[in-house]
Amino acid sequence: MFAMGMLSAAATGEAMQMRPWVWPVAIPTSSDAGVQKSARMLADSLKVPYIQIDRNPVCCLWIEVDQWSPNPKEAAYIILLQEGGGRIIASDANQLQMAVARLMQLREGGDDRPLLPHGLITNYSIIQ
Repeated sequence: MFAMGMLSAAATGEAMQMRPWVWPVAIPTSSDAGVQKSARMLADSLKVPYIQIDRNPVCCLWIEVDQWSPNPKEAAYIILLQEGGGRIIASDANQLQMAVARLMQLREGGDDRPLLPHGLITNYSIIQ
């Protein structure tokens, strides 16, 4: 079966698990201005620190734009959120902007402690 969007407990009929997000948003120090802008916007929305560091410190929401393309003609993003951190992998700056917009759309909760769903979020086909 092919599906697009959020693959999580919701895919099995369970309620989507929304949890407080407390981890900083982190990007590689080599990131360009567009990646920095998207990361800062996401950190501001989540009310968490924004950091630039040489490598993934693990307990964070690590953002990478690495020219990854699941299909040579199709750019995409993957967001993986779990206890203790997460990752966003995007094919390009446009896909990163789409990933950040999607997370901001899914975000719930008050201004003091935003909630995010835990699971896999992508705009690429999922085989389940």
